[in-house]
Amino acid sequence: AHVAAAAAWTGGLGAPLPGLRAARGERWELARRAVPRFSALAGSAVAGLVVAGSAGAWMRLGSPADLWSTGYGRLPLAEVAAVPII
Repeated sequence: AHVAAAAAWTGGLGAPLPGLRAARGERWELARRAVPRFSALAGSAVAGLVVAGSAGAWMRLGSPADLWSTGYGRLPLAEVAAVPII
């Protein structure tokens, strides 16, 4: 579920680009219609990422202290820290 949500989000980022490139004169109109559609997809995909990632971390980590003391625990922390950058 985590990988599928990530694929939907990243795939949705690039999907409108060919259409925007081809629609020279109507680029802004096309963007005006595409952005709300992508926003709905992106919101659902990010929610799926959070839920699936949290569930996976919960199942794999023995305790909250493992977030800091294991490599796998530090990975979700890095992902959460990278979200504001993206």
